[in-house]
Amino acid sequence: MPQDYFIKFQKQFKNELPFVCFRKPGEKEVKGVLQRDARLHRCSELDKSGFIFAPFEDIHSTVLIPFDEVLVETYKNEALTSIKTKFSDSSETTRMDYVSLIENSLLEIKNNSFKKVVLSRAIDLTVSIKPFEVFMNILNTYDNAFCYLWYHPKVGLWLGATPELLLTVKDGNLKSMSLAGTIPYNSSKKPGWGQKEKEEQELVTAHIKANLETKLEDINIGPQESIRAGELWHLRTLVYGRIKDVNLKGLVEELHPTPAVCGLPVKESASFIKENEGYDREYYAGFLGEMNLDHPLSASLFVNLRCLKMTNRGVRIFVGGGITERSIPEKEWLETVHKSKTMANMLHF
Repeated sequence: MPQDYFIKFQKQFKNELPFVCFRKPGEKEVKGVLQRDARLHRCSELDKSGFIFAPFEDIHSTVLIPFDEVLVETYKNEALTSIKTKFSDSSETTRMDYVSLIENSLLEIKNNSFKKVVLSRAIDLTVSIKPFEVFMNILNTYDNAFCYLWYHPKVGLWLGATPELLLTVKDGNLKSMSLAGTIPYNSSKKPGWGQKEKEEQELVTAHIKANLETKLEDINIGPQESIRAGELWHLRTLVYGRIKDVNLKGLVEELHPTPAVCGLPVKESASFIKENEGYDREYYAGFLGEMNLDHPLSASLFVNLRCLKMTNRGVRIFVGGGITERSIPEKEWLETVHKSKTMANMLHF
């Protein structure tokens, strides 16, 4: 990639103008979208053309960066030196608070309030980072994730490497996925999934199938498969279908928030999250991606996982995990510790 490719985006950032750089899973091209002014374009109806950035809850605006200028370059991955950070996620107070939250959720599951809830937490680090260097680290590390650097002066600066597709819509066809279950990657052995992870995955898949049945002429459900995302394994099931009536907003409403970031039933688990999680997820666990680029009925949207927000004080890393009746609180805590390293290991401090 030419050295001057990111220079244009750095100038955009310095001038406090919105932009996004991103690369889709398995692709070589990095695409950039630059907005010519600092206006905040809201797009709750999902009926415009541009790059969409949507929150977990609608208390925040769904933001669109229009395709004012689009730059595409092929990116050649560079060999990364071993990244060593001083990052530690071992606060006893944080651990106890999160474990207590899980224990409370297990009581609600036992009382049949819901079957599953996804509980998250935020990790605040007082560090100074260079966003474009972090983005290049992400590109060099996560070939099979949706990698992005997104900025709007009225919203903030976000970076991420998400493994989860929300949906693609093209030529009347839909593709989505259920993604649930996480264990650490071990190069010396195949992933060994427990009953908890398998059942959690089945719950998510069944929910997606049920919600899309009225929207699709037919639904094809793939097998459960293990996919690697950095130093983690995930369970994934792909979902395909022919759309009866292409209505992007309607399709998104059937899928977001997914049980993989909220829970089941969605309404009840979302209520528990709002009342008990204790912080604002903002755009974490929302969705982002291209919309209506090729023609008015197309989209390529991803769930905003494995992400961080950069602020004047440092960075905030977001992590979470799915809680079911088989969950063991300490094990769930460790899962979030493993997930936090996805972004923390991209930082030099």
